[in-house]
Amino acid sequence: MSKVKKAMKQSPQKPPRSGIRLRLSFAGQVRNQEILRQALLESGSAESPRSERPRSRRQDRQVNKSPNRVILISSLLVVLFVGFLFYMNFFEPKNCPEDMVLVNLKPHPFCIDRYEASDSEKLKKADLNDDEDFNDFMGILSGKIYDSAEYSYEAAFAEESDFNDQKTSKTGTMQIILKETNIPLPQSAKDKDPWILVNRFETGAFCSASGKRLPTNFEWFKAAEGTPDYLERPKAGKEACNIFNGSFNDGKSGSVPNGSTLDDNDMAREAVKTGTSKDCVSKYGAYDMVGNVWEWVDEIATGDSNSNFKVKLKNNRNKMIDFTWPKQGYITSIDQSTGAPTSTDLNTIKKEFNLDYTYTFGNWDCSEEASDGYGCNKSTAKQRGIMRGGSAINGLPAGINRADLDDAPSISFTLLGFRCAKDAS
Repeated sequence: MSKVKKAMKQSPQKPPRSGIRLRLSFAGQVRNQEILRQALLESGSAESPRSERPRSRRQDRQVNKSPNRVILISSLLVVLFVGFLFYMNFFEPKNCPEDMVLVNLKPHPFCIDRYEASDSEKLKKADLNDDEDFNDFMGILSGKIYDSAEYSYEAAFAEESDFNDQKTSKTGTMQIILKETNIPLPQSAKDKDPWILVNRFETGAFCSASGKRLPTNFEWFKAAEGTPDYLERPKAGKEACNIFNGSFNDGKSGSVPNGSTLDDNDMAREAVKTGTSKDCVSKYGAYDMVGNVWEWVDEIATGDSNSNFKVKLKNNRNKMIDFTWPKQGYITSIDQSTGAPTSTDLNTIKKEFNLDYTYTFGNWDCSEEASDGYGCNKSTAKQRGIMRGGSAINGLPAGINRADLDDAPSISFTLLGFRCAKDAS
């Protein structure tokens, strides 16, 4: 009897799925299973034994669990890593030097000087044009960098002299050329005389030499938030900021905030020492951002007073955008992403902007042929620097929204200063 027939004889009468009738006793199950396996292998005509059958769906799911688990864990790790980078970029505490305050805005936090810049009376070698050569010159009237490979000091001075007839600086000398080997360093310190009689080009170089830069218009605007800004004049001595130290048409005499310190050696300046107006402070901790002295910002506008000035401004995402400055008048709206006025009116005053104003033209000749040694020169006649905040003599129109374009970047005067900024680390 063949092994197949013998196995069939010993199996029960109920046929399996293969059509072969088997009778398996419990006691001989293991032995009969082995006999059946051998018989099937020899005949090659029956269903594969259990160990060789295709996997069921349930078995497939069990087998696939392992790679799915690996994928899930890998995905979670990626998400955690991305989240960590997001945290480090957006939530990690940023740091500023002690003489600066943190303006922790996302996505670009920055530091700005706590006080208006004062002269540290120190000099530093600085590479103003990033050519790894510290022997070049900068003309303070034009902002031009004169490469020492092409210009001697005398040649640079001669070309710069062609821009203006009057050649004065903060020291009243003929210093119209700034040497890279001797850049004056500003400082941010309390109870100092604000550094005045400096133009936009000089201040940019001074900040650069100190490892900082001029703040953008937006940065200045945000850092000034919270500084007292008036719609009506307080009683004398009750002002927070130094903006009423001058002659006004309201019949009231000039005054300065309590505790403020004037420079006894130069009372005509009307600016008080830095940080001595104790209540004139922004919500970030920056002092004197309203009044005292005007402050330069980085951007420079182009055009003339017969049309709207154009300026490339950095916005709150640190992107450069094209902006059209409105005509002069009381500010009636502000672009919060750039800190620049978007509309003005000569007669309408909006309470939320107090009496803050923007000027866009001066009373002097700014033609390309003009060379008056003050507001404009042949190099910068079609340019305007941006000054913020107002000064000690501007009264109620001084404020956190105040922004003027009525002067060329080559201008300097006794109530015009600056402060520096840098990216937060």
